[in-house]
Amino acid sequence: MERLPVKQRDVIRLAFLDGQTHGAIAEQLGLPLGTVKGRVRGGLNRLHRDMRFELRLLGRSCWSRGRDGLGSIAVPLPSNGSGVAEGGVPPA
Repeated sequence: MERLPVKQRDVIRLAFLDGQTHGAIAEQLGLPLGTVKGRVRGGLNRLHRDMRFELRLLGRSCWSRGRDGLGSIAVPLPSNGSGVAEGGVPPA
């Protein structure tokens, strides 16, 4: 997240870490609501792109796109040697 431009990083922190609404952020920062929404969307898009790039660098082709068009990441969990992922259940 630190790679985001400050304007995008600030609104994303306020929205997702502080739990503020877009309207409250717009009021707090003295910005139009559309500007706040645009910065949030732009920041999320950039985070999404950066995460996909980093996963490719790691050699993990675990990116998938669901029916709703949203992406999801499946990251393998470390095994404890018994065939069971840490915190998981044994395979059936």
